[in-house]
Amino acid sequence: MKTAGKGGGGGKGGLTEAFLAFVSDPVTERMIRQCVADLGVTLANVHHGTIDTATTYLAHHRAPSALVVDVSGIDQPVPNLHELAEVCPPGTSVLVIGDRNDVSLYRNLLNTGVSDYLVKPPSRSLLQGAIASLLGLSSPSGKTELAHVVAVAGTRGGVGTSTIAANLALGFASHDGTKVALVDLDLFHGSCDLLLGATANNGLLEALAQPERVDALFLERAAIPAADGVSLFASHGKPELVAGIDPQALSLLLGLLCAQFDFVVIDAGGGNSALLQTAIAQAKTRVVIIDQTMLALRDLLDQGDTFKTVHEGQRNLIVLNRFGELGKDGLAIKDIELTLEQPVDAFIPFDAKSVVAAANAGMPVVKTHGAVAKALLAIAGDILGDGAARAPASKPWWKFFGR
Repeated sequence: MKTAGKGGGGGKGGLTEAFLAFVSDPVTERMIRQCVADLGVTLANVHHGTIDTATTYLAHHRAPSALVVDVSGIDQPVPNLHELAEVCPPGTSVLVIGDRNDVSLYRNLLNTGVSDYLVKPPSRSLLQGAIASLLGLSSPSGKTELAHVVAVAGTRGGVGTSTIAANLALGFASHDGTKVALVDLDLFHGSCDLLLGATANNGLLEALAQPERVDALFLERAAIPAADGVSLFASHGKPELVAGIDPQALSLLLGLLCAQFDFVVIDAGGGNSALLQTAIAQAKTRVVIIDQTMLALRDLLDQGDTFKTVHEGQRNLIVLNRFGELGKDGLAIKDIELTLEQPVDAFIPFDAKSVVAAANAGMPVVKTHGAVAKALLAIAGDILGDGAARAPASKPWWKFFGR
């Protein structure tokens, strides 16, 4: 351990392992196993336990080059780290995982000499990057970049979250060779299956309720083939089946999906608060849907730090849906931006006729040729990074509504 510890591992038998982890929950344990496998690390072991388990183990075994320990449930873990340092040589790099999001704790842990501290549930990409850094690896061996996770969240019901999520997934999939997974977190009354002309199954609910069963084969069977090659993960479950879902199970599921797809789109509008928090935390792009009502702004502001906390590499994309629906009674754009203290990034015009006509015809809106389809494709292009959403025009369409 890279502290002033006295341990050195001298005289301890056994083969020196490159990587050891001691974690207290099966979801994180499984995610670490996946990350280590993706990084191509040999001589690695993941054990069930805590930092105290690690200390006991290393008192009788050689210390690894890299070590992950879990301090969940421990109010003051610094003394436990000092005990670990007694049996850990200075050359061991240590990553700590815990359940407290506390800046002072983070600083105290770094002062003991640990390499990093991650709060559960960590995203797959964040965890894999931390382990790679711990081992001195610049990039996963033979591993392509993990998927871009896009979470679409409405500030309240009825703002069009599911419609936008489903159509963005189709927009991404329209690019040749792009594999897209769409996850509908409304496990009661999700509508992504209807929007894509598919039928929900129990796969998503089973994956979240029993994460220990989830692997690549499970996901292959749970995926629902939808329009234009989008793989849909959706279920319509009963309240008693959904209540006990651990949000860390979503982290594990997203980790597996990120290894198989180019884009993972999450319809987080109907998810429970814990699943919503996890989806927002793990997403690279968070598409936040509002309308021109005070209710939408109030509900967004009531969510506090859910969207305000933006880590490096993350981005919020504020989308005003059904722009122009309320005419002069709708909030002015300048007032919305002043209240949110940030600009609106994209606008989707109000065109109920074309949206309803597309739904009645069983056709996704993005496949029509109206202003709504163009706006949705522009947002997809912005996220894809091909500049479509920023293409210059002689006069932006929203100028016709006034600002």
